[in-house]
Amino acid sequence: TQSIGSTGSTATVTQTNALGGSLADINSSVVLQTGAGNDASATQNGQGNNSSITQSGSDGIANATQLGEDNTSSIDQTGNLNTATVTQTGARNTSDVDQT
Repeated sequence: TQSIGSTGSTATVTQTNALGGSLADINSSVVLQTGAGNDASATQNGQGNNSSITQSGSDGIANATQLGEDNTSSIDQTGNLNTATVTQTGARNTSDVDQT
């Protein structure tokens, strides 16, 4: 979701290899941008991965890459000029990044 104030922001989500089956196997990614000039990217390859990127500051960069199964990542940027990169490989990894 991009709000009116998110001028110049971009969001890219790439999901592959979600084989379907039960709901637990489905990849999920949410990107919320309310600040201006932000760049967010989420890449998921596997099953049961969940990522959340929230950018309410300006000119932030957030990248979440999940390769495997049942990984959870949360990036929350409320300040300006923040950069966060999360890479999860394997199964059942958890990350929580808060930048103000």
